Amino acid sequence: MNKIMVAGGGVLGSQIAFQCAYAGLKTTIWLRSADSVQRAKKKLDALKESYSQTIAACKYGKMNYLGAFDTVGKQVTEADFDLYQNKTDTVMDNIIFETDMEKAVSGQSFIIESISENMDTKKEFYNNLNKYVSNDAVIATNTSSFLPSDFKDIIDNSERFIAVHFANNIWIANIAEIMGHSGTSEETVQKAKAFANRINMIPSIIRKEQKGYILNSLLIPFLLSALKLWAGEVASSSDIDKTWKLSTASKYGPFEIMDTVGINTVYAVVVTSPSANQEGTIENLIAEKLRKMLESGSRFYS
Repeated sequence: MNKIMVAGGGVLGSQIAFQCAYAGLKTTIWLRSADSVQRAKKKLDALKESYSQTIAACKYGKMNYLGAFDTVGKQVTEADFDLYQNKTDTVMDNIIFETDMEKAVSGQSFIIESISENMDTKKEFYNNLNKYVSNDAVIATNTSSFLPSDFKDIIDNSERFIAVHFANNIWIANIAEIMGHSGTSEETVQKAKAFANRINMIPSIIRKEQKGYILNSLLIPFLLSALKLWAGEVASSSDIDKTWKLSTASKYGPFEIMDTVGINTVYAVVVTSPSANQEGTIENLIAEKLRKMLESGSRFYS
Protein backbone atom coordinates (compact mmCIF):
# COMPACT_ATOMS: atom_id res chain seq x y z
CA MET A 1 0.00 0.00 0.00
CA ASN A 2 1.52 3.31 -1.07
CA LYS A 3 -1.54 5.40 -1.95
CA ILE A 4 -4.70 6.44 -0.17
CA MET A 5 -7.65 8.77 -0.64
CA VAL A 6 -9.22 10.71 2.22
CA ALA A 7 -12.64 12.22 1.59
CA GLY A 8 -13.04 15.42 3.60
CA GLY A 9 -10.63 17.92 5.08
CA GLY A 10 -12.29 18.76 8.38
CA VAL A 11 -10.84 18.31 11.85
CA LEU A 12 -10.20 14.57 11.55
CA GLY A 13 -10.06 14.32 7.76
CA SER A 14 -7.10 16.71 7.70
CA GLN A 15 -5.40 14.82 10.52
CA ILE A 16 -5.84 11.44 8.83
CA ALA A 17 -4.49 12.83 5.56
CA PHE A 18 -1.53 14.50 7.28
CA GLN A 19 -0.59 11.32 9.16
CA CYS A 20 -0.86 9.22 6.00
CA ALA A 21 1.38 11.64 4.15
CA TYR A 22 3.80 11.79 7.10
CA ALA A 23 4.03 7.98 6.93
CA GLY A 24 5.03 8.21 3.27
CA LEU A 25 1.72 7.42 1.55
CA LYS A 26 0.79 9.42 -1.52
CA THR A 27 -2.40 10.95 -0.17
CA THR A 28 -5.23 12.43 -2.20
CA ILE A 29 -7.71 14.59 -0.30
CA TRP A 30 -11.08 14.83 -2.05
CA LEU A 31 -12.94 18.04 -1.29
CA ARG A 32 -16.18 19.51 -2.59
CA SER A 33 -14.93 22.92 -3.72
CA ALA A 34 -11.96 25.25 -4.14
CA ASP A 35 -13.01 27.00 -0.92
CA SER A 36 -12.85 23.65 0.89
CA VAL A 37 -9.33 23.16 -0.46
CA GLN A 38 -8.22 26.48 1.01
CA ARG A 39 -9.74 25.65 4.39
CA ALA A 40 -8.06 22.25 4.37
CA LYS A 41 -4.68 23.79 3.53
CA LYS A 42 -4.96 26.06 6.58
CA LYS A 43 -5.68 23.04 8.79
CA LEU A 44 -2.68 21.20 7.37
CA ASP A 45 -0.44 24.21 8.01
CA ALA A 46 -1.63 24.24 11.63
CA LEU A 47 -0.98 20.50 11.90
CA LYS A 48 2.58 20.96 10.69
CA GLU A 49 3.14 23.35 13.58
CA SER A 50 1.48 20.95 16.05
CA TYR A 51 3.64 18.05 14.86
CA SER A 52 6.79 20.18 15.19
CA GLN A 53 5.86 21.23 18.72
CA THR A 54 5.18 17.63 19.73
CA ILE A 55 8.45 16.41 18.22
CA ALA A 56 10.32 19.05 20.23
CA ALA A 57 8.45 18.08 23.40
CA CYS A 58 9.41 14.43 22.91
CA LYS A 59 13.01 15.32 22.08
CA TYR A 60 13.53 17.43 25.20
CA GLY A 61 11.73 15.14 27.62
CA LYS A 62 8.51 17.11 28.06
CA MET A 63 6.57 14.15 26.66
CA ASN A 64 7.40 10.52 27.22
CA TYR A 65 5.21 8.94 24.54
CA LEU A 66 6.22 9.03 20.88
CA GLY A 67 2.71 8.47 19.50
CA ALA A 68 2.47 8.06 15.74
CA PHE A 69 5.87 9.46 14.84
CA ASP A 70 7.44 6.02 14.53
CA THR A 71 6.65 2.33 14.85
CA VAL A 72 5.42 1.20 18.24
CA GLY A 73 8.15 0.24 20.69
CA LYS A 74 11.08 1.57 18.67
CA GLN A 75 14.21 2.61 20.54
CA VAL A 76 14.66 6.22 19.48
CA THR A 77 18.00 7.92 18.88
CA GLU A 78 18.84 11.61 18.65
CA ALA A 79 19.00 11.37 14.87
CA ASP A 80 15.43 10.06 14.72
CA PHE A 81 14.03 13.39 15.88
CA ASP A 82 15.66 15.12 12.89
CA LEU A 83 14.05 12.50 10.65
CA TYR A 84 10.63 13.13 12.21
CA GLN A 85 11.00 16.87 11.67
CA ASN A 86 12.11 16.40 8.08
CA LYS A 87 9.11 14.16 7.36
CA THR A 88 6.87 16.84 8.88
CA ASP A 89 8.49 19.63 6.87
CA THR A 90 8.05 17.74 3.58
CA VAL A 91 4.62 16.23 4.23
CA MET A 92 2.93 18.39 1.59
CA ASP A 93 5.04 16.66 -1.07
CA ASN A 94 2.83 13.61 -0.51
CA ILE A 95 -0.54 15.40 -0.63
CA ILE A 96 -2.75 16.03 -3.65
CA PHE A 97 -5.95 18.09 -3.48
CA GLU A 98 -8.75 17.04 -5.80
CA THR A 99 -12.34 18.22 -6.27
CA ASP A 100 -13.12 15.77 -9.09
CA MET A 101 -14.22 12.51 -7.45
CA GLU A 102 -13.42 10.34 -10.46
CA LYS A 103 -9.82 11.60 -10.53
CA ALA A 104 -9.51 11.33 -6.74
CA VAL A 105 -10.68 7.71 -6.68
CA SER A 106 -8.74 6.51 -9.71
CA GLY A 107 -6.17 3.84 -8.79
CA GLN A 108 -6.96 3.93 -5.07
CA SER A 109 -7.05 0.67 -3.12
CA PHE A 110 -7.94 2.23 0.26
CA ILE A 111 -10.43 5.06 0.74
CA ILE A 112 -11.38 6.74 4.00
CA GLU A 113 -14.55 8.82 4.23
CA SER A 114 -14.35 11.56 6.84
CA ILE A 115 -17.03 14.01 5.74
CA SER A 116 -19.64 15.69 7.94
CA GLU A 117 -21.68 13.56 10.37
CA ASN A 118 -24.89 13.75 8.37
CA MET A 119 -26.63 10.60 7.13
CA ASP A 120 -27.93 12.09 3.88
CA THR A 121 -24.58 13.70 3.05
CA LYS A 122 -22.75 10.44 3.61
CA LYS A 123 -25.27 8.42 1.55
CA GLU A 124 -24.91 10.87 -1.31
CA PHE A 125 -21.13 10.48 -1.12
CA TYR A 126 -21.29 6.67 -1.23
CA ASN A 127 -23.76 6.65 -4.11
CA ASN A 128 -21.36 8.80 -6.10
CA LEU A 129 -18.37 6.76 -5.01
CA ASN A 130 -19.95 3.59 -6.42
CA LYS A 131 -19.64 5.06 -9.92
CA TYR A 132 -15.85 5.27 -9.80
CA VAL A 133 -14.32 3.00 -7.16
CA SER A 134 -12.71 -0.31 -8.14
CA ASN A 135 -14.42 -3.50 -6.99
CA ASP A 136 -11.55 -4.57 -4.71
CA ALA A 137 -10.84 -1.26 -2.98
CA VAL A 138 -11.39 -1.09 0.78
CA ILE A 139 -13.88 1.63 1.70
CA ALA A 140 -13.57 2.83 5.28
CA THR A 141 -15.66 5.33 7.19
CA ASN A 142 -14.39 7.43 10.05
CA THR A 143 -17.93 8.10 11.27
CA SER A 144 -18.26 8.86 14.97
CA SER A 145 -21.99 8.35 15.40
CA PHE A 146 -23.23 5.89 12.76
CA LEU A 147 -22.71 2.17 12.20
CA PRO A 148 -21.19 0.52 9.11
CA SER A 149 -24.47 -1.38 8.64
CA ASP A 150 -26.25 1.98 8.23
CA PHE A 151 -24.54 2.31 4.83
CA LYS A 152 -23.74 -1.21 3.67
CA ASP A 153 -26.85 -1.56 1.50
CA ILE A 154 -25.87 1.39 -0.69
CA ILE A 155 -22.24 0.31 -1.16
CA ASP A 156 -21.42 -2.07 -3.98
CA ASN A 157 -19.57 -5.18 -2.74
CA SER A 158 -20.21 -4.18 0.86
CA GLU A 159 -17.99 -6.95 2.22
CA ARG A 160 -15.12 -4.49 1.63
CA PHE A 161 -16.77 -1.76 3.75
CA ILE A 162 -15.55 -1.12 7.30
CA ALA A 163 -15.20 1.60 9.91
CA VAL A 164 -11.73 2.83 10.89
CA HIS A 165 -12.20 5.43 13.59
CA PHE A 166 -9.48 7.78 14.85
CA ALA A 167 -9.26 9.82 18.02
CA ASN A 168 -8.61 13.55 17.82
CA ASN A 169 -4.92 14.54 17.82
CA ILE A 170 -4.11 11.23 16.15
CA TRP A 171 -0.36 11.82 16.11
CA ILE A 172 -0.49 11.57 19.93
CA ALA A 173 -3.63 9.49 20.56
CA ASN A 174 -2.64 6.96 17.91
CA ILE A 175 -5.43 4.44 18.24
CA ALA A 176 -7.43 3.13 15.27
CA GLU A 177 -10.73 1.49 16.19
CA ILE A 178 -11.64 -1.03 13.49
CA MET A 179 -15.25 -2.18 13.27
CA GLY A 180 -17.00 -4.09 10.51
CA HIS A 181 -20.65 -4.94 9.93
CA SER A 182 -21.98 -8.51 9.84
CA GLY A 183 -21.02 -8.88 6.17
CA THR A 184 -17.54 -7.36 6.31
CA SER A 185 -14.97 -9.91 5.14
CA GLU A 186 -12.05 -11.00 7.29
CA GLU A 187 -9.77 -9.94 4.44
CA THR A 188 -11.10 -6.40 4.76
CA VAL A 189 -10.52 -6.43 8.54
CA GLN A 190 -6.92 -7.52 7.99
CA LYS A 191 -6.36 -4.88 5.30
CA ALA A 192 -7.70 -2.20 7.66
CA LYS A 193 -5.42 -3.48 10.41
CA ALA A 194 -2.44 -3.44 8.04
CA PHE A 195 -3.28 0.13 7.01
CA ALA A 196 -3.43 1.22 10.66
CA ASN A 197 -0.02 -0.32 11.33
CA ARG A 198 1.36 1.27 8.15
CA ILE A 199 0.65 4.78 9.45
CA ASN A 200 1.85 4.03 13.01
CA MET A 201 -1.58 3.63 14.55
CA ILE A 202 -2.35 0.95 17.13
CA PRO A 203 -5.34 -1.09 15.86
CA SER A 204 -8.16 -1.93 18.25
CA ILE A 205 -10.61 -4.49 16.85
CA ILE A 206 -14.28 -4.01 17.78
CA ARG A 207 -15.80 -7.50 17.83
CA LYS A 208 -19.37 -6.42 17.03
CA GLU A 209 -21.05 -3.21 15.97
CA GLN A 210 -21.28 -0.68 18.75
CA LYS A 211 -22.38 2.91 18.29
CA GLY A 212 -19.52 5.06 19.44
CA TYR A 213 -16.98 2.25 19.29
CA ILE A 214 -15.03 2.12 22.55
CA LEU A 215 -13.83 5.72 22.72
CA ASN A 216 -17.07 7.53 21.96
CA SER A 217 -19.15 5.08 24.00
CA LEU A 218 -17.24 6.58 26.91
CA LEU A 219 -16.73 10.12 25.60
CA ILE A 220 -20.19 11.09 24.28
CA PRO A 221 -22.08 10.51 27.56
CA PHE A 222 -19.35 12.52 29.28
CA LEU A 223 -19.75 15.45 26.88
CA LEU A 224 -23.55 15.29 27.03
CA SER A 225 -23.42 15.44 30.82
CA ALA A 226 -21.31 18.58 30.57
CA LEU A 227 -23.71 20.09 28.02
CA LYS A 228 -26.68 19.43 30.30
CA LEU A 229 -24.96 21.26 33.16
CA TRP A 230 -24.16 24.18 30.84
CA ALA A 231 -27.51 24.41 29.02
CA GLY A 232 -29.39 24.02 32.29
CA GLU A 233 -27.36 26.94 33.71
CA VAL A 234 -26.05 24.81 36.56
CA ALA A 235 -22.55 26.12 35.88
CA SER A 236 -20.58 27.93 33.20
CA SER A 237 -18.54 26.01 30.63
CA SER A 238 -15.30 27.34 32.10
CA ASP A 239 -16.22 26.31 35.65
CA ILE A 240 -17.24 22.84 34.44
CA ASP A 241 -13.91 22.46 32.64
CA LYS A 242 -11.97 23.78 35.63
CA THR A 243 -13.70 21.40 38.02
CA TRP A 244 -13.09 18.39 35.79
CA LYS A 245 -9.43 19.16 35.12
CA LEU A 246 -8.46 19.94 38.69
CA SER A 247 -10.38 17.01 40.13
CA THR A 248 -9.11 14.37 37.70
CA ALA A 249 -5.71 15.76 36.63
CA SER A 250 -7.01 15.71 33.04
CA LYS A 251 -5.35 17.93 30.47
CA TYR A 252 -8.62 18.98 28.81
CA GLY A 253 -12.11 19.75 30.02
CA PRO A 254 -15.24 18.69 28.12
CA PHE A 255 -15.81 22.10 26.49
CA GLU A 256 -12.18 22.35 25.43
CA ILE A 257 -12.62 18.93 23.84
CA MET A 258 -15.78 20.10 22.06
CA ASP A 259 -14.02 23.17 20.67
CA THR A 260 -11.26 20.92 19.35
CA VAL A 261 -13.63 18.36 17.83
CA GLY A 262 -15.74 21.15 16.31
CA ILE A 263 -19.14 22.52 17.30
CA ASN A 264 -20.61 21.22 14.03
CA THR A 265 -19.64 17.65 14.96
CA VAL A 266 -21.00 18.02 18.50
CA TYR A 267 -24.26 19.43 17.12
CA ALA A 268 -24.57 16.58 14.62
CA VAL A 269 -24.21 14.06 17.44
CA VAL A 270 -26.72 15.84 19.70
CA VAL A 271 -29.47 16.03 17.05
CA THR A 272 -29.34 12.27 16.43
CA SER A 273 -31.30 11.92 19.69
CA PRO A 274 -35.10 12.00 19.19
CA SER A 275 -35.33 14.14 22.34
CA ALA A 276 -33.42 16.91 20.55
CA ASN A 277 -36.55 17.55 18.48
CA GLN A 278 -38.94 17.54 21.44
CA GLU A 279 -39.61 21.04 22.73
CA GLY A 280 -39.09 21.42 26.46
CA THR A 281 -36.40 18.75 26.81
CA ILE A 282 -32.86 19.54 27.90
CA GLU A 283 -31.62 17.88 24.70
CA ASN A 284 -33.71 20.30 22.64
CA LEU A 285 -32.31 23.24 24.60
CA ILE A 286 -28.75 22.00 24.00
CA ALA A 287 -29.44 21.61 20.27
CA GLU A 288 -30.83 25.15 20.04
CA LYS A 289 -27.87 26.66 21.88
CA LEU A 290 -25.39 24.79 19.68
CA ARG A 291 -27.29 25.76 16.54
CA LYS A 292 -27.01 29.44 17.49
CA MET A 293 -23.29 28.99 18.09
CA LEU A 294 -22.93 27.48 14.61
CA GLU A 295 -24.87 30.35 13.05
CA SER A 296 -22.66 32.93 14.76
CA GLY A 297 -19.43 30.98 14.23
CA SER A 298 -18.70 31.06 17.95
CA ARG A 299 -16.93 28.56 20.18
CA PHE A 300 -16.82 27.98 23.90
CA TYR A 301 -13.36 29.57 23.99
CA SER A 302 -12.19 32.24 21.57
